Amino acid sequence: MDHLPDLIQACLQHDRIAQRMLYDRYKKPMYSLAYRMTGDFDMAQDVLQEAFIDMFRHLSDFRGEATFGRWFKTIVIRKAYRHIENRKLWSTEIPEELVSDTGYAGVRPLTSKRLC
Repeated sequence: MDHLPDLIQACLQHDRIAQRMLYDRYKKPMYSLAYRMTGDFDMAQDVLQEAFIDMFRHLSDFRGEATFGRWFKTIVIRKAYRHIENRKLWSTEIPEELVSDTGYAGVRPLTSKRLC
């Protein structure tokens, strides 16, 4: 089952072997794309995982107007952009006035008391 349309059709019928074959066919080029966009191995892995989940979830939406690889590449690119934007949101610095010597203002450090 090397013919892509047959592989896609089998995936639509929840054929696990076909899903694995499609995954194996696209994992390296799509991971490479995700890594080039994010510059981070772990983030690229997250992008790839989420992109494959979305691709399999929305495979019935593939209409063949573009090649399958191009369609899937668009999913990977969108996921990578979302991850990059989220990283920007979480990497903003905390203003100095909100940080104290013991950590963040209003947050007490952990003590060595046992709870149990």
